[in-house]
Amino acid sequence: MRVETRAAMFTIGAMRPGVFYELLDDGRLPNIEKIFSNAVRAELAAAVFPSVAASCHAALATGAMPGRNLITGGGRFDRHGKMPAHREYAMTEPWRGAAGRLGLPALPKTGDGPALDKDISGGTATIFEALKTRAARSAAVWTPVGRGADEHITASALEIALASAGGKGGRAAFDRAAARKAAKFIADTRRLHRMIQVNFAGAFPRSADAAEDEEREYISGVLDACFGRTLDALARRHPLEEFHFTLCAARGGRHAPASPERVVSRAAMRRILSSAGYSIYNPAESDNPKRRSAVAFIHSGSYHLHLRNRATGKWHSPPLFEEDLMAAADAFFGASASGSGGAAPGWLDLALVKNVEMGEYMVYDGVLAESPEDFFSRSGNETKYPGASKRLKGFFCKHSPDVVLLADRGKGFCFEVENGARGGGGLCAEDSLVPLLFSGPGVESGMIRGMCSIIDTAPTVAALFDVSMTTADGRILPLFKRD
Repeated sequence: MRVETRAAMFTIGAMRPGVFYELLDDGRLPNIEKIFSNAVRAELAAAVFPSVAASCHAALATGAMPGRNLITGGGRFDRHGKMPAHREYAMTEPWRGAAGRLGLPALPKTGDGPALDKDISGGTATIFEALKTRAARSAAVWTPVGRGADEHITASALEIALASAGGKGGRAAFDRAAARKAAKFIADTRRLHRMIQVNFAGAFPRSADAAEDEEREYISGVLDACFGRTLDALARRHPLEEFHFTLCAARGGRHAPASPERVVSRAAMRRILSSAGYSIYNPAESDNPKRRSAVAFIHSGSYHLHLRNRATGKWHSPPLFEEDLMAAADAFFGASASGSGGAAPGWLDLALVKNVEMGEYMVYDGVLAESPEDFFSRSGNETKYPGASKRLKGFFCKHSPDVVLLADRGKGFCFEVENGARGGGGLCAEDSLVPLLFSGPGVESGMIRGMCSIIDTAPTVAALFDVSMTTADGRILPLFKRD
């Protein structure tokens, strides 16, 4: 009797690969070890750029780079329509909480479907949509992206609000609730779906000095138990030996709050932009960014800027490379050198400047603007910014920002963000490197050499079902035969 292919895909919002592999190899994760003791690992695996929740979860679901699936950060700014349109996913996504128009606490809406599902390019298929070509039913549990899934189980507004305000305890309760919902769904569904994705948030460290220790405690004390509950439910429906399992973090480990002198304030960034001749749009004041000349999406590791063409005064005109974009980048490097960004001097690492004519970003260090190939091929840069050239090329599209400023993570700097978010956003190894493992029938323990990516996850899982994701940028990883 032929056994149907089954897969369970576990994604973690953020996780340091070194911490996770250490715990797994030391036998301190008994539940996770049940399914990954005989797994194949990626030697190195990186998130897409920017390494933030929205972009990385969209990449995990589609196997496509942000430039293809069009989720290029924590929000969307469309400058090409008759009226410029702005949306921040942190304001609309059900896993992040929300505030009312008057600044009052408000429960987020969950009934209209995640904004990411709507904004992901219609020409880019999710893994759930791809599996439909083989009539393989799929389910997604607490995932930011669920387009095409036969069942998409999301958190309630109350669960989101409690988790957003609950610190460590709230996040632990959130992940435990995800495991509880997953177990209940698995137990109650009449015929178990052949592919199930379950998403956990992961650790939110509170201390910069003990971030790895806090993450280690969270993985072993909370996350492993969440896996155990979900796996017990699966085992009651089908033997675990019949499943192919995947574990992948969306991005590197979260950062604990930085000391005040290492935080570049939002007010200081507005002042720098103003000194360069730009007025920044504030969505709390108006729904219309047309009257402003700059729109920013802020992540702790990167500051994304859309700038209006000052010569034409029109948003739909691309800004001029030298007169607008390089001039703005120089203003920020000057502020960084003088310490006028509200933080200690030297907070700016790199500026990524969009060159529309060349179809790529130039990497600017305050002295020289170079192509990604030239800059990232230098000695030491490939280690500091893993896979950066490919990731940056995959970021470029009509919706991507004009200038991206990267905080110097190596010195502990970050940008001030709202809602207590500590998502990465950078190109550096700490923000980017993730664990990636596969196990299941026919998969032997070993190592996939070289650089892998989270975009390889979806096409690899789809291939188990004999499904080709033609719109994916990722590759099918060699799970069964390796050199």
